[in-house]
Amino acid sequence: MTSRTLSGIGAWLCLSAALCLAVIVSSRTDPSELGAPVFWTWALTGFQVTALWVAGRGQAWGWMVGSAVQPGWIAYALMTDQLGFVIGCGISTGVQLSTYLRANGAIGRAGAVPVVVGRGSRFGLPAGARSGVRTIGVMCSWLDGR
Repeated sequence: MTSRTLSGIGAWLCLSAALCLAVIVSSRTDPSELGAPVFWTWALTGFQVTALWVAGRGQAWGWMVGSAVQPGWIAYALMTDQLGFVIGCGISTGVQLSTYLRANGAIGRAGAVPVVVGRGSRFGLPAGARSGVRTIGVMCSWLDGR
């Protein structure tokens, strides 16, 4: 792994820990029946949407921020007894973290082509993309089968 990838993982750990701690501490002082302040739904959603927007614009760090928000959602789910969130957030963390690692070359898949959408490209297809053997994955990458 490159030092850039490792520093991204370090930032991921710090952001995840800070969000989890903030959710837990604020929940302990919240008198509502929900178990956590309602502003966390807005804050965590805002972080997630921003991260997806950044990742969609071709910036790998958007995937890292998106995956770092998921443990905050897990903490929120545990504090509000909404355990259904936990599995989905765990899966989302894995998908977004692996996409970040793939985008930075830490892990790879044969034939993977990073998404870079030019202004003139139709439907965001990379130049020279072959029709037929392409798949749009959950991780927003075009895979070129060989």
